[in-house]
Amino acid sequence: MKIFAVGMNYVGYNKALNEPLLKRDDPVIFTKADSSLLKDRKPFFIPDELGTIEYEAEIVVRVCRLGKSISERFASRYYDAVTVGIDFTARDLLRKLSQQGLPWDMSKSFDGAAALANGFQKISSWIFNVFAFTLMSMGKQSKKDVRAI
Repeated sequence: MKIFAVGMNYVGYNKALNEPLLKRDDPVIFTKADSSLLKDRKPFFIPDELGTIEYEAEIVVRVCRLGKSISERFASRYYDAVTVGIDFTARDLLRKLSQQGLPWDMSKSFDGAAALANGFQKISSWIFNVFAFTLMSMGKQSKKDVRAI
């Protein structure tokens, strides 16, 4: 299994980090290790040695076919379902690695750094391509969002 993620693509988040919003034709794509996927509703434990852990809700799209260099016209044939996930980031480690010009995958790909909601929704069953979700933390609403996809 491969886990791909798109980074630096939310205006508000980039402003908070004092980073520019990247153009759509120049996304930051990164991967997460298989072991970063939090499975079977297991609890997430914050690793002490990684410093500050931040999280954000993400839209997760399931890729259902192998492919390479797929034209935009045929892209929809390669994904079939969507859910919501949580992307955990070891922020202190990310800053340290970035300042040193080193790859920052260890800050995004530690064990349990990617949690998924239960079940995927088939994209073909949607009337509108809009996805609404709420992220709860300790029983309180942390984020509510609606995304067009």
